[in-house]
Amino acid sequence: MTDIDLHLQQAVVRLVRALDALERRYCVIGALVPRFLMVVPPPERTRDVDVVVGAESMADVERLVRDLRARGYADVAPPMRFRDEAGVLVDVIPYGEALAPAGRLHLPGDIELRVEGFAHLIPRALHIELIPGLQVAVAPLPLYAMLKLAAYIDRRKVKDLNGFLHCARYYEDVQDGERRYGLEHAGERTPLECGGAFLLGLDGVPYQVPSLRERLVGLLDRVVDRDGADLSEAALDAGHLPTDDRWREQCLQLIRWYRLGAAL
Repeated sequence: MTDIDLHLQQAVVRLVRALDALERRYCVIGALVPRFLMVVPPPERTRDVDVVVGAESMADVERLVRDLRARGYADVAPPMRFRDEAGVLVDVIPYGEALAPAGRLHLPGDIELRVEGFAHLIPRALHIELIPGLQVAVAPLPLYAMLKLAAYIDRRKVKDLNGFLHCARYYEDVQDGERRYGLEHAGERTPLECGGAFLLGLDGVPYQVPSLRERLVGLLDRVVDRDGADLSEAALDAGHLPTDDRWREQCLQLIRWYRLGAAL
């Protein structure tokens, strides 16, 4: 199921071995997640590795930075972007509940990140065998999908919205596709093509936290506005015309059934 370029696979192997040696708990996030976990991977490729690493205090974060430098990770940009020995960019987000009160992570350089939902990443990570004998901790797709929507709110990059839509369209598509059959909500039969979206929402319910839930409701209310620009921009990014009503209607149905599954 894994579909990543060899140089990125090698970068993940190096990073995981380094973190394992440091006895650091972690979880791979970002665009590698669907490439690790989905039968139908996204069309766009990624060039870097994103990872959340457990840390308990700013002193612990500083120790993590020193340890990564000692293992060949060179600083590229503050506060936590590195380049490994092969030149691959690695973005590290340190996380611990003590570091991020009220879901806000403050990092050196006056940088603040909203990290609602991150508390679930490390304890609920999936472990996949990337190469023989090496297990890699990866974010579950339902949590990844919610975090893509949260990222879209924060940085307005349409690739985040399309990343979510790809998950909604293809979740449980082949390997466990039988779950999509015979679904219904409140007596309404779920269309087969929307079954993955419904299950993506349903499976994400255990990861919801109130503040993230509130933000997602507000975003999805806006996205489904037929006069809004979000889906028009997403259409262009996905190679469709903004006037492609068929594609837009498919997206609206995916979002509707995702929301029904997630009770959003």
